[in-house]
Amino acid sequence: MAGPVLTVKAAAEYCGVAARTLYNLKYEGTGPTAYKHGRLTVYFTNDLDAWLTSRLAVSAPGE
Repeated sequence: MAGPVLTVKAAAEYCGVAARTLYNLKYEGTGPTAYKHGRLTVYFTNDLDAWLTSRLAVSAPGE
């Protein structure tokens, strides 16, 4: 784990999604790895980048 630690709001802005979306994805177990720091939920940028990369789809030529 390295890189800056982001709050849910900052992580949502970083990923381009709503904060509520991150909470929902965390609940479903399909979102980026989240950590607890006291009572805060935080994200490492490396984990966010890996999650965003895993969601990329390769499009066929002409799409």
